[in-house]
Amino acid sequence: MPKHRSVKVPLRSVAIRAACAAIALAGAFLAPASARSAPVQAAPGARIVIKDFAFSPGSLTVAPGAVTTVVNRDNAPHTVTGTGSAAFHTGRIGAGGSTTFTAPRARGRYSYLCDIHQFMSGTLTVR
Repeated sequence: MPKHRSVKVPLRSVAIRAACAAIALAGAFLAPASARSAPVQAAPGARIVIKDFAFSPGSLTVAPGAVTTVVNRDNAPHTVTGTGSAAFHTGRIGAGGSTTFTAPRARGRYSYLCDIHQFMSGTLTVR
């Protein structure tokens, strides 16, 4: 049977680690509900479906900073990429896949397209 070595850890180190863990746990439970991070969810109705190499709807209106779901129902990969000064991009969405993106916080009309199939375009209105 192998011998086990005893490792001595300074008591002060153990006490500091335990105190840090207790403070972290207390902060998680004592923070007001509004300060706790909640899972990001798409706004109701904020959804773009890609089918037959087209965005549906072609024009979508969302609130500033809304999380929008994109569903790819094609057999080819696609993206939703803001053009011009728009700062949103889904990255490549594989066939049958889905993802989300966050709409710009500034109100306005934003054009977007598929980086892979640039004939596909749509408009996101933020208000």
